[in-house]
Amino acid sequence: MTYTNTNYIIAGLLIEAVTGRPAAEEITRRIMLPLGLFDTYFPAPGDTGLRAPFAHGYELIDDQRKDVTAFNASAAGMAGSLVSTNEDTSAFITALLDGRVIPLAQLEEMMNSIEWPETGPGFGYGLGLSSIALPCGVTVWGHGGGIEGYHSLMAKSFDGPAVSVTLTQSPRSESVADDPRGAVLDAVYCPN
Repeated sequence: MTYTNTNYIIAGLLIEAVTGRPAAEEITRRIMLPLGLFDTYFPAPGDTGLRAPFAHGYELIDDQRKDVTAFNASAAGMAGSLVSTNEDTSAFITALLDGRVIPLAQLEEMMNSIEWPETGPGFGYGLGLSSIALPCGVTVWGHGGGIEGYHSLMAKSFDGPAVSVTLTQSPRSESVADDPRGAVLDAVYCPN
């Protein structure tokens, strides 16, 4: 299995074909506003800035740390143009797992994940939702995202708190288990 952004672009096109409206407007109207995700938005086409306040993103380029904050965030379309805060992504994953975003039957379909070992041990991927089996036996559900300068992960267990973390420089690892995001999950869900 290989992760592909194409599926999200197609999903956005389907939303537009069915509703006759831009996917960003429908997602905002149907999900973000009802959940109170007021610091989450789709940038306007060609917009290279982020709404204040925001953290600057950095990457190592030619062994030099460079500020890569200014970029066209809308270029990824439905595959990654959404800008949010850790607070809003924690609220979203909580609402999703609580059944306030989609019906339970659809959530169960999203959670039908298959093992994705190239991302790390215990990592599975379903329909837009990842499962991460932590070493202590706890399974969390969520999704990560990454563009230059911003590498995030939101996760939640059914009976624990939601966690959302964003690194402002690449963790230099494709495996969640080998980067600081995995360490955050272990610290929250496996403290002993």
